[in-house]
Amino acid sequence: IRLELSLRFIKSPFMEKRIRGLNELNGIIELVETRDLRIYPRQNARKLHWMAPDYLSTWLNEKSIISTLLQDNYHVEIIKRCDSIFKFLAGQKSLGEPDLVLLWSSALNKHEADIKAVYDTIIRVSEKLNEGEIDILFDRIEGIPLGNYDETR
Repeated sequence: IRLELSLRFIKSPFMEKRIRGLNELNGIIELVETRDLRIYPRQNARKLHWMAPDYLSTWLNEKSIISTLLQDNYHVEIIKRCDSIFKFLAGQKSLGEPDLVLLWSSALNKHEADIKAVYDTIIRVSEKLNEGEIDILFDRIEGIPLGNYDETR
């Protein structure tokens, strides 16, 4: 129920609800990753004890969470809060090339704040990426003309 509720919020046209859904999803990811439910209130432990990491990564991919979050009208605050999803999927070996390309593409022809948020997300997520995933991003970085580099790039 919590996953479906977070998905409904993420798909909302209202930024406040989208951020609330993303925060809820990040909380679920944290619970699943730590698996130490003793540090959380008992009601959370009862609701999430069944959720395995592979179930969550499959759900995230089936529901196209990354493409939903990074659609054309995304807000910079969404980018700033979505790195835990990328890290989780990378750790589960469920992050695909289309997800990375979409993250990279979300910075193209955008305002400096958006570009910086995407680059910061890439930096934070890179610790979880395998060599092939890093190569995908490196190829994109190499494609930036030298004249386009400034403080944000």
